[in-house]
Amino acid sequence: MGKYSPTEIVKAAKFLGIEAIAITDYMSVQGLDEANKIGKKLGIYVVPGIEIPVRELGQIEKIIGYGEGLRKERFIKSLKNAPLSTKKTIQLIKDYQGISVLSYSERIPSIIELLIDMGLDGVEVIHPCLTKKEQIKWKMFARKHRLLLFGGSNFQGSSINNSILLGLGHRNLKNVDVPYGYFTRGILGIKQAPLMEGVTDVTKLTLEEKLGLIIKPGFEWPIVNDKEDQRLINTFGIGLNKINKDRITDIDKLQSYLSYIINISSVPVMLTINQEGGRLNTIDWENFILFAGNRAIGALNDDMLAYEVGVAIGQQLRSLGITWNLAPVCDVLDPNNPSLGNRCFSEDPKKVALLASSFIKGMQEQGVAATAKHFPGLGHSNVDSHIDIPIIPSISPAHLIPFIEAIKANVSSIMVSNLIVKDIDPFYPAFMSKKVIDYLRQDLGFNGVIITENISIPILNKVYGDIGKIAVRAFEVGADIILIDPDFSKEKYDSNAMQKSNERSATLKIKVYEALKQSILTGKISEQRLNESVKRVWMLRKTFGINKLPDISLNKLNKIHTGLAKKISNRCLTVFKDKGNIVPLRLKLNEKILVFNILPMKQTRADSSWKSTSNIKKILNYFPGHYFEIDLRKKEIPPLFTHDKYIIIGTYDLYFCDDCEIKSFCSLLNILSKHNKIIVHVALGTPQDLMIGRADLSIALYNPYELSIESLSDFLKVNWTV
Repeated sequence: MGKYSPTEIVKAAKFLGIEAIAITDYMSVQGLDEANKIGKKLGIYVVPGIEIPVRELGQIEKIIGYGEGLRKERFIKSLKNAPLSTKKTIQLIKDYQGISVLSYSERIPSIIELLIDMGLDGVEVIHPCLTKKEQIKWKMFARKHRLLLFGGSNFQGSSINNSILLGLGHRNLKNVDVPYGYFTRGILGIKQAPLMEGVTDVTKLTLEEKLGLIIKPGFEWPIVNDKEDQRLINTFGIGLNKINKDRITDIDKLQSYLSYIINISSVPVMLTINQEGGRLNTIDWENFILFAGNRAIGALNDDMLAYEVGVAIGQQLRSLGITWNLAPVCDVLDPNNPSLGNRCFSEDPKKVALLASSFIKGMQEQGVAATAKHFPGLGHSNVDSHIDIPIIPSISPAHLIPFIEAIKANVSSIMVSNLIVKDIDPFYPAFMSKKVIDYLRQDLGFNGVIITENISIPILNKVYGDIGKIAVRAFEVGADIILIDPDFSKEKYDSNAMQKSNERSATLKIKVYEALKQSILTGKISEQRLNESVKRVWMLRKTFGINKLPDISLNKLNKIHTGLAKKISNRCLTVFKDKGNIVPLRLKLNEKILVFNILPMKQTRADSSWKSTSNIKKILNYFPGHYFEIDLRKKEIPPLFTHDKYIIIGTYDLYFCDDCEIKSFCSLLNILSKHNKIIVHVALGTPQDLMIGRADLSIALYNPYELSIESLSDFLKVNWTV
């Protein structure tokens, strides 16, 4: 450590914005207890360590021990006769629950296998004397030997080595950037899996490695020192995980997570997301451009616009390191289906086919895999498939058209739904039906990856039993990837509840893993059947997976995408009813407008935009007035003012509410009309809302996002009179 004490180093790290720091000294742990206390206060994760000389093949090398147990006095006393033998030093570190790491040395290639046989855990691959290219070479070398990756800046205090900077390495090169995941992985005891990029025959992988490829565990957010997350990593490996919006809440967390798993993973990493645009967006953070959605694009019937949106969403996701999007929805719109609604492009199958295939082409050209869903089409059903199992009498040829065109557009994957088609298989939902899967493979000629609908939906477990049995059946009949995605949304603000949900989630995922493993070992699922899926999934990863952090600027993309999103918002605004001569609004200088937000009553699981309905109050950024939120269940009558001429009322999926709430809304409109107010009804969700009640002007926006509210304000305008 040279000139500085451990405490001073921790404070310096805080100043430099370093999240975690490993502090080691030659044969000493002095000051580490105090550094740990300061680190907790400052929010810095301090990894204690010690440098120990060892004699190997006639020369002195250095083993670095990391771990809390190495601060104990008994451990330090054990080193009094150093240099010890390498084998004894490594064993001593293990006896105190530590991690043994070989310090960087040019002799590493000649001695590494000998040290691995002695139980060495890791090796330094990042060091100020190595260039970035050399570091990549050392990382490959370490992964080949299944070693943990470690590194450091070798900062020793300015009085000793003025050319080395804390956390950065060489002053001129700044060639040290040690990912946080290196140390969290070491503390968790997670071994680096063997490097698999060079694998030419995936059928020769171990059973455990194959299962890690085909189970998509919905691994939401790894928590350092969390035993359930450690259990999942050690069971499934990393690299095919679904982002959950309740755990990844901002770009910084996503980047930390991505850095973590890239540096653990031995295979190309594929993060998966539901980013459809419009109603369903896992990422809806501030300063992230959101697009109006499929139904808005369908209203415009512009395939080039669909392509441009596919390109834009692909660019957004790729810039964040997310390379598999479970979109687009290829279902044909049924206005009475509450789980789909604006997520569909159109009621016209040919229009859906054209727009969806254009979206797919645009997104996949940006290096993001697309998923056509929900085969064979949920458009016939009128129930929410997240709550119940939809049943239809037969497959509609018209509803297959979008999937046929998606296959022609080389869509990477297709999600098969939990819909029952009675005349094909009256007993099992589509993703568990061999006849439906065979129809997709053989009749439609789809050779890509088939992913199941989420098998942890409660109604499936209620009807078909244990989640393990569901997974085995789905895989046995032909699904390639099993999607397990428990719902965390009700528990995201409670850390204790979140931890319990994490434990439940891990249990479900392990159940699926064990059930599949046993089915393969007993021959219920053949090795040939397993290898078919492994080959498809491996090809998907090779095509779209990543093994380094992206270097694309989301901020730069936002400047481009804002113009596209605003163009769509302006063009898709649809006037359904106008009693005449209402636009532009005409206000006297003393007049104002009232804005009512009818609070959403019903939200489906596949809906993220409902919470944005309060954006309608931003109309008041353009017009003077008052804003009120109305709960129809309370039958509230908001205050009315003499000088309020216009009332703008926003609703979100009122059409799907109970009769009593719809009656309450109609009563409100009647009261307002008796006061000679001009009523502007704005549908922020499904345009079917505009069929309810009598308004003077009815407008569909298709979504409640800020750019759409801007477009509404631009459309309404105001002519001021004295």
